[in-house]
Amino acid sequence: MHLDLLYDEPSSSSIHDSKDAHKDLPLHGKFPEELMDYCQAEYPNPDEYSKPENADLLMATVVTRHGDRSPIAVLSFENVTWQCHVPTLTFPFPDFSVAPQHQIFTDVRLRISEDNPFKTAMWAGSCSPGQLTGRGAIQHVKLGNHLGKIYEDLLYKGLYVRSTNKGRTIQSAESNLAGLNSALREHHGSALTEPVTKKVSGGHASEDYPSYPYPVAIHTLPVELETMHPNLLACPRLKQLWHDREGHDPEWSQFIKDHAQLKRDLDNIMGDLWESPDYRSFDHYFDSIAARTCHRKSLPCSPTTHECVTEDLAKAVFKAGQWENERLFFTSPKRDEIIRISIGSWLGDVLNGLEAWALNKPQRHTFAFHSGHDTTIGPLLGALGATGTDRRWPAYASNVVIELWKKKEDDNATQNEKQLFVRVLYNGKVLQSEVCDMSWCPLDTFRDRLLTYVPVELVNECAPKQTDSDASASAPANALSRPEQQEAAVDKVESSVVDTPHYLDFV
Repeated sequence: MHLDLLYDEPSSSSIHDSKDAHKDLPLHGKFPEELMDYCQAEYPNPDEYSKPENADLLMATVVTRHGDRSPIAVLSFENVTWQCHVPTLTFPFPDFSVAPQHQIFTDVRLRISEDNPFKTAMWAGSCSPGQLTGRGAIQHVKLGNHLGKIYEDLLYKGLYVRSTNKGRTIQSAESNLAGLNSALREHHGSALTEPVTKKVSGGHASEDYPSYPYPVAIHTLPVELETMHPNLLACPRLKQLWHDREGHDPEWSQFIKDHAQLKRDLDNIMGDLWESPDYRSFDHYFDSIAARTCHRKSLPCSPTTHECVTEDLAKAVFKAGQWENERLFFTSPKRDEIIRISIGSWLGDVLNGLEAWALNKPQRHTFAFHSGHDTTIGPLLGALGATGTDRRWPAYASNVVIELWKKKEDDNATQNEKQLFVRVLYNGKVLQSEVCDMSWCPLDTFRDRLLTYVPVELVNECAPKQTDSDASASAPANALSRPEQQEAAVDKVESSVVDTPHYLDFV
């Protein structure tokens, strides 16, 4: 597969393997050890992928962070150029949008005329804030190619694609689909949206792998209704807890106090990036410096004082960001509540996909792809009880794969929960977890864990609370008993099943 990149960054025009992505960076832009792979996550390796013994794979749910992007926070001055030209592919594949043939998606470019009176408020180049770069698109093409080689048996049988309603996540999903298609073409001479010329096992096309002439649908929701990442707009309680805005976490308050000088130093160079006095987070500073570091761009320098972000300041910001990520989703006493009201409703959707197999429903997906953010992956890892280095801030194109397997203990036995187990892979390796051995976790154990994060009445739980006692009284972490949880999950699955049989979901 040959990829022709259109964006003009000579030092960044090739996509490095993640293990080499941090090498040869400017001295003042190096990542600390705990964030070495931030620029690009590891891909699952088809050559190293192995299946559990005596088991059949039923379903795979893939959850990803979008690829590399431009910064979200725009400094009051900008001395770098950001290009977001879309890469084109030199091998043929079906369109996924209104883009010309052989192009992943419509090339959206920022264009600022010379006579625009506000042009100094934006960097030079073709990127809007938070826009997927050409590098980010290629990351997902490659990720999709690897996933396609591993899960090719599942892709023709029941594909579902979900994305948040952001350009960078939708384009990452489109790029991933292009990669999936490229893998299928390499192996079978056909893609998801073309007639199948031979079965995965060889031979001729059959009913097992039907053909479809239309693009795959990407399902999304308006930002006001989004449940796949923290929705501060719809959930006032989450806004209270996010970055400890109201100062109820003593450790967070001490963290802010201990890093007051760091913020003053950064503000003198970059300007104040806090959205309000109660913002209490270094995430915007982290984002701006990390994005520049990934692209080997110079770090911010004040046009008035000529002071620049140094190597020590950059490392301090990266470590501060990592502390915040771990506190929010792993160590905070409010962690369970934060996860539940951030992504709990969406976790219920993920769980429904597994439940459809446990309940032997006729309509069920075999491959579900969810394109999200670091604030999708982070709380998901928290819900899964990630430990060790798997608690790090999720890298660009991070990927969590939840595989559902059925043991081959007795071919004549009816399918039941005791035969089903889950394996969870994070960036190509078995997830380190305190909950279960994620190389072989019984579905019942896995379900019980996720159900503790599925909200009973999310609207009620999202109401602002005056005290911690109000919060604990309104929504305990495990509000339903085990039978009630299972019954609620079953009800959600049954209500979400479509009556019309289908394999793929198309527009």
